[in-house]
Amino acid sequence: MRRAWLVWLALGVAVLSTLAASRTRSLAGAGSGQAEALARGHHLAFATGTGLLLGAIAPTGLLLRRPRGPRSA
Repeated sequence: MRRAWLVWLALGVAVLSTLAASRTRSLAGAGSGQAEALARGHHLAFATGTGLLLGAIAPTGLLLRRPRGPRSA
């Protein structure tokens, strides 16, 4: 289980890094300053990661309900 989690974590970091680099390159090519392009690229990656995290919290809360009490046999 631990290795699978680490693989998914590494994959997520790779996707978000690629997203940030692509956005930075796009903005720099469009004439934005280097610092502004870099900041906006990383902002997109952080916003995407936050959205994915919040999107995962809702189903987790629904799946991990507390037991309602002792079951009668």
